Amino acid sequence: MTIQERLYEKVSDEYKTFINNIENIPVVEVLDKYAYEKVIKDDILSCLESCEIPDREAKILLKLKNPLESIYHEWLDND
Repeated sequence: MTIQERLYEKVSDEYKTFINNIENIPVVEVLDKYAYEKVIKDDILSCLESCEIPDREAKILLKLKNPLESIYHEWLDND
C-alpha cells in the first residue's frame, strides 16, 4: 500500500467516525453546527482520493492522530 493510500485510508476512517458521531445528534443541531464542517471534510477526503500530494507531506499527515481534523482547522485558519 502506498503512502497516499495509507493516508486516504486513515482520513477516510476518521471521516466515517465523524459522520457516525453526528448521526446521533438531532438534525436541527447538525445543520446549525456541523453542516459546513461536513461539507469541507467531505471535500478534503475527495481531494485526497483524487489528487496526489507529495510523499513527504503525506508522511507528516500520517504521523498525526487526526489528519482530517488538522487539515480542516488549517482550512479554517486560511479560508
